[in-house]
Amino acid sequence: MEQARDPLNAIVPQYLALAAVLVGGTLLARRRHGTAWALVVCGIDVALVATAAIAFPVWATWQAGVPLATLFAAGSIALVAGVGAVAVALPNARVDGLVKALRRRPRAQNAALVGIAVIAAYFVPLETRIGLTTEDWRRAHVADDDLREPDPVLFWRPVAHYPFNAQGFKSRLMTVPKPPGTLRVICYGDSNTDGPSLGRSWPARLQTVIDARAEHVGRHVEVVNGGVVGYSSYQGLLRFREEVARYEPDVVLFSFGWNDAARAIDVPDKDFARSGFMGGIDRRTLFVQRVLLKYRLLLVARHYLQRATPPVAASAAADVPRVGLADFAANLREFVATARRRGSVPVLMTRPHRAARDQMRDDPTWRRDVPRYADETRRGGRGGDRRRARVRGTSGAVRRRVSSHRRGAPSASRAGRDTAGAAARPLE
Repeated sequence: MEQARDPLNAIVPQYLALAAVLVGGTLLARRRHGTAWALVVCGIDVALVATAAIAFPVWATWQAGVPLATLFAAGSIALVAGVGAVAVALPNARVDGLVKALRRRPRAQNAALVGIAVIAAYFVPLETRIGLTTEDWRRAHVADDDLREPDPVLFWRPVAHYPFNAQGFKSRLMTVPKPPGTLRVICYGDSNTDGPSLGRSWPARLQTVIDARAEHVGRHVEVVNGGVVGYSSYQGLLRFREEVARYEPDVVLFSFGWNDAARAIDVPDKDFARSGFMGGIDRRTLFVQRVLLKYRLLLVARHYLQRATPPVAASAAADVPRVGLADFAANLREFVATARRRGSVPVLMTRPHRAARDQMRDDPTWRRDVPRYADETRRGGRGGDRRRARVRGTSGAVRRRVSSHRRGAPSASRAGRDTAGAAARPLE
């Protein structure tokens, strides 16, 4: 079984080695040719490494067992060592001529310093945006998240390596097409669904509960974890639409609401893909965009070259959720409709939170609105079909689906407990 890797423990020694080589080369250049030349060499090293960092896909995509971050560090060490060797080996007369030429051109000095500063600050467009009463993590997930990679439609998606599988799920690989006799349950949600690690998420525990009752189920049931950190119902719905035909789920669980209520500092999710940061979506070149978005160079260029947009008033920006309550309700309805058209049983689940509802409503931040999204989820799971049956949780919804397969009849379910979720009503 593949063991968990700690990317921090793996990368920190490599970057310490890079810093040691850079400092060592600078000190050797100073000892050989003086302080002025040492500063020139240090500036060249910083500019080269920063430029490489912009143009290199820094997501830890594993290639032949080696993370790209390791390749980048090794290449940077070789580059800095080469520059240092050349700088030290140059004859004194040559170095003196270069230093004098730079001193006679103050404008060139200033331009070089500004250029180095701009390049070294490549991370500025990728920062997390913090407001007075909210925080907007979308840009950080797009551009600086080792376990997520950018996507022009979904904004970000799971990487195709540990702890996720090649299909982008934190579960075993699904067989495509779905084998006969298999009941497939896919759980879409945010970080609450994604979970802390393999085997500790609630979809993994649901699989364990079902496996323990295998003799009563009578067929193979696979539970797939489709949770993604930071996702809203807008992103979850788009991903579900992309994957439902390919993976043919029998039961689909949909649990969102926390990130929907979070405030967007600039634009809501439905407009984020068309914002200057993401650059808009052109489905004719979707594959090319997905490749290019892995490179920070594109994001940085867009940051500096995008056209100016009308500023959003601070009072208005602080009051715009990533997904408004009306849009959230529409996403739930569309999820239900899409699932039923594909022959899947949709189950709406409220997003749990540790604090009591009264405490949440007294929260001075956007979190006070989270219970309203849970209420909207409950409303989406009530009414509409007299044939539906009351269930007491997710495993109950799965058991209904199993029994309906045995009888050859359609299954329907209704609202369950808050912790397990509410099954969606059929649309009329």
